[in-house]
Amino acid sequence: MIKLIDVGVNIENNNILEGINLEINKGDFLAILGPNGGGKTTLIKLMLGLIEPNQGKVEKSPKLNIGYVPQFNTFNKMFPIKVRDVVLSGKIDKGIKLFKKYSLGDKKEVFEVCKKLGIENLLDRKVDKLSGGEVQKVLIARALVSKPELIVLDEPTASLDRDSKKSIYELLNKLNKDISVVVVSHDTHVISKYTKNIFCVNKTGHCHVDTKEHFEEVYGENMEEIVHRELDSHD
Repeated sequence: MIKLIDVGVNIENNNILEGINLEINKGDFLAILGPNGGGKTTLIKLMLGLIEPNQGKVEKSPKLNIGYVPQFNTFNKMFPIKVRDVVLSGKIDKGIKLFKKYSLGDKKEVFEVCKKLGIENLLDRKVDKLSGGEVQKVLIARALVSKPELIVLDEPTASLDRDSKKSIYELLNKLNKDISVVVVSHDTHVISKYTKNIFCVNKTGHCHVDTKEHFEEVYGENMEEIVHRELDSHD
């Protein structure tokens, strides 16, 4: 679906990414790990086609439809809008005029997607009345209503409690039966229990782990946290 070949990104003479090789195939559930400032967001922008690499190339399947779920803290939860309207906004195509009139078909699709996520009872609720986990599901619904083949989520469980995190990951695991999933996350639980592949990125370095069994063999099945840092001359 997406293939990055020897990709490098340089911004203001700063190498953000270098020598990145990565494939995302149909049916994948990929977790991207790395420290803050390690290049995770830049990697997502490359996948979404928002930026071009300075080196290498990014290949995509023709007309690949990608759904995107931004970080939770980039969404203004206090904006006075209903869940139904947030999800419907996922039906807006690029370049379309504001104040689009949604069809009955659009509204039916929204209901079906929300039903699939178990939030159909929230459609007429104001977003500012929802819990963090409920808001995250609403944002996932907004991405799904465009019928993507691949969904990319940037820190979907940041600021959520343990139960809410588990609920989101189980939902993504269920969705993975029909679409490919890429998740940027610091939660090792999603890696050890749900993902099929892991991509660790820290600016110029990366590590691809093919199976959760390999990951558990290296880090241990009870691993709670991974710390990425630059090695110095004494390591």
